[in-house]
Amino acid sequence: MNSLIINTQQSTVRQAIDYLATFLLWAVFVFFIVNFIIGLMNGYLWENEAKDRLQFYFLLAVANSIALIIWAIYNKIRFQKHQKTKAIRFTRQQFAKSLDISEDLYQQMQDSQKLHVYVNTHGAIQKVTSETRSNAL
Repeated sequence: MNSLIINTQQSTVRQAIDYLATFLLWAVFVFFIVNFIIGLMNGYLWENEAKDRLQFYFLLAVANSIALIIWAIYNKIRFQKHQKTKAIRFTRQQFAKSLDISEDLYQQMQDSQKLHVYVNTHGAIQKVTSETRSNAL
């Protein structure tokens, strides 16, 4: 599950509830499918008027599944061709210049554990107060 687009931190209780709900819904789905197939094999659904409707829904579900699988394969092939551009590497001077601050202040910001940045109405940094990291572990 590390390849999800959006990752949020969840407590273990919440994660357990999600897994339990997913398992229960899949179990119900499998239960209905198995009962349907057993009913078809025993023959009592074949005598029903609903047989044609159930067969149509089943074939529709199969067609939908095939379409989704084809769409997924198409997207995989399509987006595999696109190479991700490499991130631009900036120097300390370029970062400081982009923030319109001195290199010393930039280094202070990098070394800070807690940082309070005060900006003006235009978004320019006016004042920075920080707490430095302790080296004792």
